[in-house]
Amino acid sequence: MTFDKTVTRSEVDKFSALLMSEYQRSGILKSVVEGKRIGVFDDEIGPSGPGADNLMLKPRSWSDGEDLSIFPYGRVQDDDMEDAACNMGQAAARREDQLVLDALASAGTLSTVGAVGADVTSETLAQAMKIQIDRGIDLTRDQVCVACPYLWELKLRKDKRIKWSDRTASRNNSETISFRADEREYNCRIEFIPDYSDMGGFNPARGAGYAFTKESIALVYGVTLAGNIDWVPRRHSFRASGYMERDAVAQRPDGIVKILGQTA
Repeated sequence: MTFDKTVTRSEVDKFSALLMSEYQRSGILKSVVEGKRIGVFDDEIGPSGPGADNLMLKPRSWSDGEDLSIFPYGRVQDDDMEDAACNMGQAAARREDQLVLDALASAGTLSTVGAVGADVTSETLAQAMKIQIDRGIDLTRDQVCVACPYLWELKLRKDKRIKWSDRTASRNNSETISFRADEREYNCRIEFIPDYSDMGGFNPARGAGYAFTKESIALVYGVTLAGNIDWVPRRHSFRASGYMERDAVAQRPDGIVKILGQTA
């Protein structure tokens, strides 16, 4: 039997659309930082912001691939293609989240609130926001996001001073909260980060989270996530692949506060 080793443009377009859809659905942190795109002929970007004039950043490449099973006539099976798009889209989103977390962690000497092993409460969050206010950040204009491990959620929910918004079905890792502390009313967005340590990513056992404003971190886009399907002779299989160029940098470190909390 002779296999047709070509892939139609419509099949590639379908895979790319599925890949992008899964990536957009899975991402956690890209909506809470500033996105910046560089031109196709640019090598670097200089993030704007106080004290960031000399920062230069070149997006890093990321790629992933998955072999597709061979079926009669060598055609690409829809189920295989959808599974590959789902796996790679989620992997791309995790990678992007990790870039933001790495930028937060490497932002220099950060002010720190809380302590490893201690419960994170409304007072802990209020201390983080007070630091930002003292630095001249207008929290009525710049909403604060708190990126923290899922394991903090139960303790935070037990704090009766925190008022939680209703979760939405499409963003079940994100909530907006409001609370009073030190006779002030505070509002912030909470993003609960899963344990990515098995994949070399975010590890809640380190007991760290971050409170930051959107302009604190720049997420740089080079090549938008793109997908392709090719015949690979040595594997005797079609191979679905995804590729993007991303990186993140702290362009305003004074808007970042490190939060320490319980690890179990």
